[in-house]
Amino acid sequence: MNKKASGKFKKTIISVMILMILAAALFLFTSCKSDYRKTLDGETGTAAASVSGTGTTTAAETTAQPANPAAQQITEVTANSGGYLPGKIEAKAGVPTILVMKSEGAYGCERAFNIPDLKISGILPENGQTQFDLGAHAKGTKLLGVCSMGMYYFQIFFN
Repeated sequence: MNKKASGKFKKTIISVMILMILAAALFLFTSCKSDYRKTLDGETGTAAASVSGTGTTTAAETTAQPANPAAQQITEVTANSGGYLPGKIEAKAGVPTILVMKSEGAYGCERAFNIPDLKISGILPENGQTQFDLGAHAKGTKLLGVCSMGMYYFQIFFN
């Protein structure tokens, strides 16, 4: 094969590889988005995996809390390398809510946590606690907490 044909062949191979990478990335993003959309629409999935890790937790970060702690509710979610537990949480509507994320051996995408509807995001520690002030929500509100890749999630239902 001459140099000119060899150069074209290399360019073709590189172009095909780039297209394959882009197609794989597009597939990944669309599949994560569809899982997220299914969760918002109320369909169940297997992404909320059980948590079985043990670890020591320490206070890592706190947010401002209401002056009267008795007038608020605290919800707790554990994050580890298997996802978030529990997958579904019932909360009282109209009551200020504090979400406590307890990390126990969290080393993957579950650390990059967010609640899209409230524009809350943060990087959780590998081991420790992080608090988020969710505010008060009307009856029927459903909030979704999700990892950065959309693999793991949990839902909070306000009733």
